[in-house]
Amino acid sequence: MAHYIRAAEIGVEATLLGRRWRRRIDDRLRASGLTHARWQVLLSLSRVEDGVRQRELADRLGVGGPTIGRHLEELERLGLIE
Repeated sequence: MAHYIRAAEIGVEATLLGRRWRRRIDDRLRASGLTHARWQVLLSLSRVEDGVRQRELADRLGVGGPTIGRHLEELERLGLIE
């Protein structure tokens, strides 16, 4: 039983750490109009040489088509992608 409780505590701590990390990144990127999610899209795009379909990009990032579409539209509005 003690191992199960400790594993649950570690899971909660890991989740909170991830949230704090994203919040910190969002704070640092806010002035540029970026968020952690948009930064991930840009990072993924920077690793592609010959372009990528939106569906493939969404799959790589683990998000849905409408979500990646919104991110790409915002990045284009910011002048960061074409």
